[in-house]
Amino acid sequence: MTRFRTAAVLMALGLAIPFAGSAEDAPGWFKVPGIDTQIKFNGFAETAFAYELLGQQDFANNGEIYNNAPAILLDKDPRKFQAPNYAGAESFYSRFGFNTKTPSGVGEIGVRIEGDFNHNLQLTGASFTHKGDLRVRHAYGTVGGWLLIGQSWSTFADLATFIDQQDENPPQNQAAIRAPQIRVTAPLGPVKVSVAAEDPYATNLGLGASPFAGGLTTGKTKWEYPDFIARIDIPTPMASLSLRGVTKQFKTAEASATGAQRSVSAQAFGGAVGAAVKVGGDTLVLDGSAGTGLGAYQYGTVLGPVPEDAIATPTDVKLFTSFGASAGYTHVWSPQFRSNIAGSAIWVKDDVDVRTAAAAATVNYGAANQRVLSGLANTYWTFARNAWVGAEFWYNYRKTFGGDIGHESRLLATAHFDFM
Repeated sequence: MTRFRTAAVLMALGLAIPFAGSAEDAPGWFKVPGIDTQIKFNGFAETAFAYELLGQQDFANNGEIYNNAPAILLDKDPRKFQAPNYAGAESFYSRFGFNTKTPSGVGEIGVRIEGDFNHNLQLTGASFTHKGDLRVRHAYGTVGGWLLIGQSWSTFADLATFIDQQDENPPQNQAAIRAPQIRVTAPLGPVKVSVAAEDPYATNLGLGASPFAGGLTTGKTKWEYPDFIARIDIPTPMASLSLRGVTKQFKTAEASATGAQRSVSAQAFGGAVGAAVKVGGDTLVLDGSAGTGLGAYQYGTVLGPVPEDAIATPTDVKLFTSFGASAGYTHVWSPQFRSNIAGSAIWVKDDVDVRTAAAAATVNYGAANQRVLSGLANTYWTFARNAWVGAEFWYNYRKTFGGDIGHESRLLATAHFDFM
């Protein structure tokens, strides 16, 4: 109940502040009476309706209605045609947050807090009045324009090149992760250089079957080194360009049943380049990535039946090599209407060393995705300053190293209402 009381207090504060005083500069900011801090609220209520036209998503997606192309049912799976087409609705990704800014002798101090009601992974049906778990999306502080400490979008994520889509789950190739981090940014003329140390993504826990409890570890359980990321942003009058690099550690470090301690590790490396280009009133976004063990930063490669980033054995850790690309084009018909077409893909290299390691670790290498492709088309109608509705069509395809193929077509309809 404490969380909900806190939310109620924040909402009451948001209603009271406009009457107490207002900032003189930026719209939407309110000055807190008696101090130099300004505050701005944000958030929205959003409901999505999904319907499967062809194929179904694997139950590995925990019943979530949003896109999960790497885990769609294979065409050979009998569930694909025996079960009825899936339909569902969710409002879990509605969110609320606020920003503050306060002047200081070392530069402006900023704070951002934002949460949403993420899909409850334990939910197996419409129970508890469609409950969702309260989740921290952003929680960080900034000093001037050069230091960020806390949880926010990974430095490897170029939000300017993200596809303009309605589905809450991004397509392959995009680094749609948020992580606790320390980030330092410095301007070099118009160019901006950022370096960051980030908490590793934890999806890979327990990969592989080794005699050591826990198998492969990277993320929350134990790591010697954080993920290190460097980035360069280059603005131009017609486009923005980003160059990003990352290195991360995969490590086994658990005691065996006999009490013996053994540890093997591998260092992963990856890079990406992205561009957002203005084409008249339209926008073209392009992004490409490649590397070893890059699954956490290519989204799609860690969501399938076998995460395609690393395989751990008692004596070694072998890393998958993967390549990703995404592209999207936004056409603005009028101030109220815009539409998008987009595509994304992941290709994973068929590596003999990784295949051998998978056999030694009793991991089903044939079930791992060799490629995952997605295409989408959507349209938005902004019928009020703070509200829009839209429709979106997805086509997904995946092929495994075992040669099995899966297809999926799905529709999404979305209603979105901003607070302000």
